[in-house]
Amino acid sequence: MYKRSVLISYRKELHAHPELSHKEENTAARILSFFEKYNATSVHRNIGGQSLAFVFDSKKPGPSILFRAELDALPIEEINSFEYVSKNPGVGHLCGHDGHIAILLGMAERLSENKPKSGKVILFFQSAEETGEGAKLAIEDPFFDTFQIDHAFALHNLPGFHTGQVIVRDRAFSSASVGMSIQLSGKTSHAGYPENGVNPGMATAEIILSFNSISLAKEFYGTGTFITLVQVALGEKAFGTSAGHSIIRATLRSADNESFRELIRQAEEAVYTHAEKEGLKAEISYHEEFFVVENDPASNGFVRNVSVKLGLEVIEPQSAFRWSEDFSWFTSKFNGCLFGVGAGIEHPQLHNPDYDFPDEIIASSVELFYGISTEIQHKYDSEKTNIHP
Repeated sequence: MYKRSVLISYRKELHAHPELSHKEENTAARILSFFEKYNATSVHRNIGGQSLAFVFDSKKPGPSILFRAELDALPIEEINSFEYVSKNPGVGHLCGHDGHIAILLGMAERLSENKPKSGKVILFFQSAEETGEGAKLAIEDPFFDTFQIDHAFALHNLPGFHTGQVIVRDRAFSSASVGMSIQLSGKTSHAGYPENGVNPGMATAEIILSFNSISLAKEFYGTGTFITLVQVALGEKAFGTSAGHSIIRATLRSADNESFRELIRQAEEAVYTHAEKEGLKAEISYHEEFFVVENDPASNGFVRNVSVKLGLEVIEPQSAFRWSEDFSWFTSKFNGCLFGVGAGIEHPQLHNPDYDFPDEIIASSVELFYGISTEIQHKYDSEKTNIHP
């Protein structure tokens, strides 16, 4: 049986040494060192980048079940004062990925003692979740041609819910989002003769107003579809010069993939329409693209059933969460689900500089993951036994 104190110790070590997306070499090395004590059937490194997989194979026919945790931290300065505070300036495990890793390490100990009775269990440690790139890069790796996944699961700690509550939702669980960068190019001129230039100020203002109108459009009500303005820059700090360029950055978001595509279309149309009207060149680029995590109801059923057996309260929110998660690449290809585990009603929110993962949910989360794996295997074995020649 795993030792909770050992997992917490590892979690704090990871917390003290956070690494940004695509740069998680030392985090991966720490995970590899942990697994030296356990008998994974096979170990796979550098999957689509820094991602790792540890396979526990029964060597018998059965389901392949994947559990995922994330490796990366955030480019945020931590303000906590405990002894394991981040030692990397400007970088912090302020989303709880260190805790998610610890949960999978606990799964490793459970699987080492109790090998799967059928099929395989794959513990997958994914790089670059925060930028929306890691899951896509991993799934495109040949690893996922070798291992056909029947079920994929991931959890995320959720402040604002009671500690240990399990939060599940069929279909849309978290939102699609993308960062849109708009570059408007005109022509500078002397501020005393603005008519000799092409100033993007008016088009910039019109685009911002259009984005607000699109967000309020009636057809998007109830879907969590909207645009958030994040940065605007016009010209230079030069009072003798009429501006010749501007930058607009916004995040587009929706809890429905069809509405998300329509939102992007309308935003692009607004940009190009106002740019053309003012005689400007417009360039649009996209960053950190996430799609809706669409949970499989049957996979959610395993989470519900095991939660009840463990005495964990199950909460089912009426609407999808507004934040985004690149586990959508897994749920778009495999049967699976992302669910939440409550971090505490008053717990600091994700991405806050004073956030720290709540260690008290590690043990129950390990048992939840392990229970899901055994229930799926049991279902497979029962169905196989009931098939008559």
